[in-house]
Amino acid sequence: MTSGKKLAFTIFVAAGLLCLILAVRNLAYIYPTPENESAFLKNYSPDSVIEPFKCKDGWAQEMRTASAGAEPKFASHERVFEPRFVIKSGDWVPLMVALEQDLSSQLSLRGAEILSQSGDPREGYRIQYRADKSVGEVAIAPLTVTGAASAPGSRSSLPDDERTVDLRITIQEKWFKSRPGIISVRVSTLEN
Repeated sequence: MTSGKKLAFTIFVAAGLLCLILAVRNLAYIYPTPENESAFLKNYSPDSVIEPFKCKDGWAQEMRTASAGAEPKFASHERVFEPRFVIKSGDWVPLMVALEQDLSSQLSLRGAEILSQSGDPREGYRIQYRADKSVGEVAIAPLTVTGAASAPGSRSSLPDDERTVDLRITIQEKWFKSRPGIISVRVSTLEN
């Protein structure tokens, strides 16, 4: 075999090995699917809690996003709810408390174990949970009053006792092939 053929053969073998290594490494990733989302993540919505607090002739808009990712040890899922709506000025604390209580209730109804729970209406809430092979964290950011004194729609401005508010609820979840231990998993990747 000539040196040119030996070099070509070596390059061919090396490229083949590299492709094989990348293919095996890629197979080790856990990809997100509907089957590796918890029942809580699939079904949660804050709408039924928010609706009674909305001003009836106010306006509302909402953005919802979902994302997912593949990792070598877990599949990750994220849902973000970002509604903007009008409420009575004095309803912000009862709304935050109702959201936190509903989240705790929904987690329990869906068979999740709450690992830790912290926060208050002014600072927001964080709830960490485990549901079968998933661990997750829910973060309810504190309500923020927008600068909007008026809202799109029939009225030109809001009454003095009404405010337009933004709410952000983020759910992050990781699914593992086997049930994770409480200590071995760091759930929180959310920034304050």
